[in-house]
Amino acid sequence: MAFTCDGCGQDYYGSSRQGHLEPESFECLSCHRSLEMNSMAVRPTVGFSGSPMLRQVTPWKARHGNVIKRWILMVGASLASPVRLASGLPVDRCLQIAFVFLVGNAIVFSGLQLIPFFAFFGFGMIQIGVPQSWLFFLVTYLIWVGSIATATIVLAFISGSLSHLILVVGRQRDEGLSRTLSSMMVTSAPMCLLVLPCLGVYLSPAVVIWWMVSFALALESLHGTSKFFAFFAAFAPLLSILILSVASGIVLYI
Repeated sequence: MAFTCDGCGQDYYGSSRQGHLEPESFECLSCHRSLEMNSMAVRPTVGFSGSPMLRQVTPWKARHGNVIKRWILMVGASLASPVRLASGLPVDRCLQIAFVFLVGNAIVFSGLQLIPFFAFFGFGMIQIGVPQSWLFFLVTYLIWVGSIATATIVLAFISGSLSHLILVVGRQRDEGLSRTLSSMMVTSAPMCLLVLPCLGVYLSPAVVIWWMVSFALALESLHGTSKFFAFFAAFAPLLSILILSVASGIVLYI
């Protein structure tokens, strides 16, 4: 059963055998009101996947404000509780929400990361009187941002799909491909570290590791697999892509 907060409309799902909330008294995660199970509106769940009461909380709802505010709330949730966020996505819209979130992260964080570099060189060329230099740097900046964002999104799709394939082959899959891909996408908030001035590029390995660890924990929770297999499914595709890329570069160089 789904129990709804009468103040903000946040849904909570019964986790006991009788479908009741555990605990029966708690504070709403959205509006912070004190709630009692017996005083909440009740409705049957439709298309719900998962059981723990507080795992189905996602900031991506219209009542949480405009798209920018919801995106910021999603970033915070992805950093603080990636497993809860991945588990809480609506089953019928999980991939749609996760894709929009990933695109936003890729564009915003890659764009902010490149601003100091392009601003420094662009301002220098304007100062020495290079004609149309601002237009050249603007176009170049947009191309770089678009390229980095596109590469990030494509790699996320490829890596997430390969992770799901590993789960299927290992018979460790409880959910569909859309849930695996959405988990990969909504755990992408560590990319925010890339915007740190002068440090973002050097923190790239830490960003990737943090992202993959969050993804692995989400896989463990969603698919009910072991921690070892979840981490293997999360890291193996990315390491394989990295090794193949380095090997290809060496072959082309030689």
